[in-house]
Amino acid sequence: MIGKVYLIGAGPGDPELLTLKAARLLADAGVVLHDALVSDAVLAMISPAAEITNVGKRAGHKLLTQDEINALLVSYGRTRPGVVRLKGGDPSIFGCRRGECELVNPDDSYQFRLRRLDSPAARPKIEGSRLSAGQHPGAFGHTKPGAR
Repeated sequence: MIGKVYLIGAGPGDPELLTLKAARLLADAGVVLHDALVSDAVLAMISPAAEITNVGKRAGHKLLTQDEINALLVSYGRTRPGVVRLKGGDPSIFGCRRGECELVNPDDSYQFRLRRLDSPAARPKIEGSRLSAGQHPGAFGHTKPGAR
């Protein structure tokens, strides 16, 4: 649908940790602007028919300025269906999610959707550990009675 730009966080790089919605949006995308830190495995999920542009920054080297990225998002969002801004990690932590949302949609002319994986919550999965204690699988921060 023209008029929507989706911001997707690629999380820690494992495509199995993406939300189902994020995976579907990547598979159906018409345009994807991605960061340099997005893993090859996640990039492989993008539709082969999509126009894919690396807008990443590495070690101070910028392919595009933030203003140029924003201009592309606005232009594509107003004229093309299936526009995705794919960021490495969690865009709420490692990116300028709020800034891009405000700059891309200054007059509320179209919807900017956020679909992301909360990277800090995914980290234990990668390490093979849990967010909760084994004795209390549904609890955060609980310990055995008498434990310190």
